[in-house]
Amino acid sequence: MTDYTWQPIPGKTLSHRLPEGTALVLEGGGLRGYYSCGVMEAFMEKDLLFPYIIGVSAGAANALSYISG
Repeated sequence: MTDYTWQPIPGKTLSHRLPEGTALVLEGGGLRGYYSCGVMEAFMEKDLLFPYIIGVSAGAANALSYISG
């Protein structure tokens, strides 16, 4: 298992670390995807990154965008 560090994305340092085992689950669907984008933008403004991120359909595309910053 990979260790979850303070710098999971090269060049990005986290200011908050969430507990191990915390996950972000993103659902699919057009309008739900738009809502999720706003929530993830708020997470990014707070420098929050989840140790585990799972997404389906539109959620997978949003997860990729979120992970890449």
